[in-house]
Parts: sequence; structure tokens; C-alpha cells
Amino acid sequence: MNTEQRYFLAIFLSFLVLVIFYSPIFYPKKAHTPAFRESLNTSQEPVPPGLNTKHETQEVLHQAQSAQYYELENENYSAKFSSLGGGISELLLKESMLKKSGSVYLVKPIGGAAAFVIGIPNQPTSIAQGNFKLERSDPNAKTIELSFEIANELRIRKRYALISDKTAFRLTVGIENLSSSAKQIPLELASQIYFGKEHTHRDQDQLESFVAPKNGKIRVFKESKMAKSPIVVSDSIDWQALTKQYFTVIVKPEKEAISAESKTSPERDALESTLKFAPEEVAPGGKFETSFLIYAGPEYYEDLKSFGFGFEQTLMQGTWGAVRHWLFFALRFCQKITGNYGFAILFMTFLIKVLFSPFTHMSFESMRKMQVVQPKVKSIQTQFKNDPTRMNKEMMELYRRHKVNPMGGCLPMIIQIPIFISFYQVLSQFVELKGVSLWWIKDLTQPDRLTKIPGIGIDFNLLPILMIGTMIWQQKVTPQQSMSSPEQAKMMQFMPIMFGFFFYQLPAGLVLYWTLNNLLTVIHQKIFHHRTPQVSAE
Repeated sequence: MNTEQRYFLAIFLSFLVLVIFYSPIFYPKKAHTPAFRESLNTSQEPVPPGLNTKHETQEVLHQAQSAQYYELENENYSAKFSSLGGGISELLLKESMLKKSGSVYLVKPIGGAAAFVIGIPNQPTSIAQGNFKLERSDPNAKTIELSFEIANELRIRKRYALISDKTAFRLTVGIENLSSSAKQIPLELASQIYFGKEHTHRDQDQLESFVAPKNGKIRVFKESKMAKSPIVVSDSIDWQALTKQYFTVIVKPEKEAISAESKTSPERDALESTLKFAPEEVAPGGKFETSFLIYAGPEYYEDLKSFGFGFEQTLMQGTWGAVRHWLFFALRFCQKITGNYGFAILFMTFLIKVLFSPFTHMSFESMRKMQVVQPKVKSIQTQFKNDPTRMNKEMMELYRRHKVNPMGGCLPMIIQIPIFISFYQVLSQFVELKGVSLWWIKDLTQPDRLTKIPGIGIDFNLLPILMIGTMIWQQKVTPQQSMSSPEQAKMMQFMPIMFGFFFYQLPAGLVLYWTLNNLLTVIHQKIFHHRTPQVSAE
């Protein structure tokens, strides 16, 4: 196997590893068994948000059964508030808001504890365990107020106000000092995002916590890391976000937090966070008030950006964040021209092909030159088969003399790697593409699922079959002499089948891109062979 072939094989295998990693074939949906974390608490029983001891956990589980619930809804949400802790026990994002998919739970009860409960350490009674009373509920103004009192100590008021034109609400917390001495109030707020017990590798990759310091880089933590142990960031925290695929819950406090904790729920079916704040001194009979903006909804880029706090940066993190960001903008521009994201992907594929056509043309020229010098390469290999050093030296001289770049044929595949990953991530993260249909494809972010195979009930995905056909066709028009070693020839024969297998469960939009790219490559190659006569090596 010559140098060019070794380069090609290395690039191909690297790309294949990426395809395998992103393919859900090896990551079927599975239900997690309870995963318990280590903590400073000596109890082995998990502790719901806002609770401090095993006793409190058992108490809240008991009291949850007798808690009272109050409902409030608008065009975006159906929310259920619990008297236990004065938090939200259920937050359902309505189907009408999502436009293209069903309703989604963003909050569901975890061990009896609600979300958005507050905590104040070192109090005689846990506020998360407290029985809040309903003060008032206004369905027209979309507000609800709850209160809880620790006798001769504190009175806590919580007011929720749903924002009509956004998937967001405001939580205002007021604390009054009922004692005869000044108090230091170190407030805490717990939140969550529910994702359920069944999810794929692709879903799990989107389960993240984002901690945004006032100054500095956003910190990102994966669910797999949080499941091992809670992660605490001590800094001046501007906001914190919990995300699952296409959805997020973001807490933006009025005052900066001093630390943010990220963890998974005891049953590993939700992400949880706790923001802690510097103590506020409250004089006897005095009170203080603070508020939180909470975004809980789909990660539409423009919606996140409209708040002006940088929430849209949750879509730009990671190794390929910048490429993914600009690819989405380019897709959105193409969508405005074509009117459909499916046609936008086809248009984008064509533009990318045109943009990188000089590199593709260079690779064709390199393969043509490799084809021309192949007889001389074989002659050198035969002549110096017992002297590898001399053989490589002679081959490098041959390449230099004929101006052959051994890496030239690999260039298009190298270019494809960041584009492939970014396309996949755009389809996996940007909810704008969710539910978009094209021809028989019902959802570009899912396999195309043309029909069910009779008798076995397995989805028949047509696009990967078409993709295999385009790859075989591309092989037919590719100069074979530059890939003439038995090992590489055998690998190339099976490559379309391997790619079809790994692409079978990938998003239809990604397979569509790859299929059209293959077709355009075949057309380009045929034009090149027609216009460029083959010459023999001197």
C-alpha cells in the first residue's frame, strides 16, 4: 500500500469512526436504573432540591401526597403549582407553541419536590418543606401568589407571572423579617428540566448545564459528568441554563449568584440546578425583594436572543460551535429563498460543492496523476521490495518529478468532516428544523421512514438506500488504479454498505446532504474526465 493509499485509509477510518459515534444504531433507547450520587450527606437516599436531610426528604414525600395544587395557564403553558414549597410541580409546554410537535413536559415532580422552590439554610423549618398558602390567583393577569410563614422568624411571599408573548415567566420572592433581631438571609433557588427515563445516545448528548459567569467563558457540563457527582461553580453567576434536545430552562436572577450547582435527579430522569446568593441583611421588621426571569421553552435562536442576556450562546458552545452557528445562519438564509429547510439543505449542499469545487478538482487531478504513475510505482515497489527506505525515497522522487501530492485525493474527505459534524449538530440542536417535511420525509431531524417493512415492523428508510447507490456510482467513475492494493480495494467495495448501515438511523436531512453531495461529485468527476485527456508517464 503506497503513501497516498495509507493517507486515504487513515482519513476514511477516522471519518467512519465519526459516523459510528453519531449513529444511534449502537445507542438504542434504554431506561436508566436509579443512579445514586455520592454526597456529603451520610444517607444513601437521594435528597430532592432544597432539602438538607434524609428526614426532610421522607417528610416531603409524605406531605406531597396531601399537598394542594393550583393551576394557571396561558397560550404557551399549562402550569401546576404546589402548596409544598410553593414551587411548580408540573410545567407543560403546549403543542400550539411548538408548531411542529406535541406538547412537552419541562418540569415534573421529582421525589415529591417541586421546581423553583427556595431555600434559606439554618432555619428551624425547611422552606422547601413548608406548606404555602394561596394568597391570590388571577387567571386574566396570569399571576399567582403564595406565602409561607415561620412563626416569629420569617414570612416568604412568592409571586409567579406568566409572560404572554414569550415562553417565560417571572418569579418574585419577598422575605420579611418577623423576629426582633437582624437576620442574614442567604437565599437559594432550585430549578430543573425533565427529560424522562428513556432516551437515546443522541438525546443524552444534548443534556447539559450551562453556567454563565458575569465575566468569563460559559462553563458547560454533560449529564454523564453530573451523574457521577454534583458540580459546583463558585463565581459571579449571571445566569444558568439546563438543556435537553431542543428545549431549555434558563434562570436569570436580578442579582448575581455566588455559586451554581448542577446535578442529575436521583432517578436520573431530570437535570437539577441550585443557585446560591450572598446573604442579604434584613433588619427587624424589614423586608427585601428579588426577582428571577425564567425562560422555559424551545431553543428558537431568535427567541433566546430577544432577551438580550446572551441566552442564545447555549447553541454555540462546543468544539464545532462557531462552524455550527454559521452553518445555521447560512441555512436560514437559504430557507428564506427556498421557503423550506429541506430545499435549503439541497441549496446549501450545492453552494458548498461550488465553494469547494477547486479543492475537489485538485483531488481529481491528483488521482489522475496517481493513475498515470501507477505502473512506475509498482515497478519501484517490485525493484526495492527488500529495501523500504530506498523504496520510499524513490517514490517521493517520482511524486516530486510528476508533481503528485499523495494527500491530494484525501482533501475532499478532510473538508467533509467539520461540515458533516456541524450539519448533524444543527439538525440535533436547532428546533427550527424540527418537524420540517420534504417530499415523503415527515421530519428532517429524524430518519425518513418511508414505510414499515411488512411482517417485522421495522422502518424502511429510503434515503440511505439511495445514498448507497450514489456511493457505488461514485466508485465506478473513480480511477481505480490509484486504489489498487487488495486491502484497499476490498475496503472500498464494502464502504457504501458500511456507510448505508451507519447512516440508516441518522437524521434524514444529513443523509439528504450526503446523497446530493455524492451526486454532484459524480457529475463533477464525469465532466473532469471528459475535458481532461489522460496522458502517460514519461
